[in-house]
This record gives sequence, structure tokens and C-alpha cells, in this order.
Amino acid sequence: MAFSTPPPVQPGQARGSVVLGVGRDAAHSSHEAAAHTAIAQQLADLLHYDFAGAYVPGQPYSGPLYFVPGDVLTGLDSAAACGIRSASDLFGGVVPDRVVASKAITHPLVDAPTRVPQGWSATDG
Repeated sequence: MAFSTPPPVQPGQARGSVVLGVGRDAAHSSHEAAAHTAIAQQLADLLHYDFAGAYVPGQPYSGPLYFVPGDVLTGLDSAAACGIRSASDLFGGVVPDRVVASKAITHPLVDAPTRVPQGWSATDG
């Protein structure tokens, strides 16, 4: 696969917009919100994007969007609903189920039958 260098950015010209997650994808505390805002602003500077604050569906933005969600996104459908098409559209990740995001379960079940969290996949562990 060949990669090309993006064209040089003129002063005052942005390649796109960095936006923060909202709703379920927003930060959970004021401290997290401040940290995510600072990270998003730094990413915007590095990418030569505008920092556009909280994502507003339907609002026009300059260029493509780069998302900084407050939490990992659950499901490809929720990511696609925001316009996230690939890993290069967000700072974070997308998991198939909430239990995967916790990273709490890292081993197979010890005994059967065992109580398992909602979303547990017997084939994955």
C-alpha cells in the first residue's frame, strides 16, 4: 500500500475537525472532561485540524472528523452512526460488547456452569 504525504497546510487552513464524544460517549466527570479536552486540543494541533468541541450531529465541520470519545465505543453500528469509518477516525477503540472494554476477564471459565457477565462469549474465553 502506498502512502502519500498530505499537501502542506496554509496558515488558518484546517484539514479537518477534532470533536469530543457526547451522550454515552462523553467523559464521566469534570476531571475526565478537562483531560479529554486537553488531549483533543493537542491532537488537533498535531493533525492541523480545528478543535470543534463536543460533537453535534448534523453540524457542518471543516473537513473530516476525528473523534475523541469519553469512553470506548461499543459496536460498529454506534461508531458508524457518528461517521467513524475506520480506526484512523478516532482516538480510542471500538469493542463488540461492553464486557470487552473492561478488560477484567482475561481467562477462560474455571467451572461450568458459572455465572458470567452479560455479553460473555463462550468462544472467546
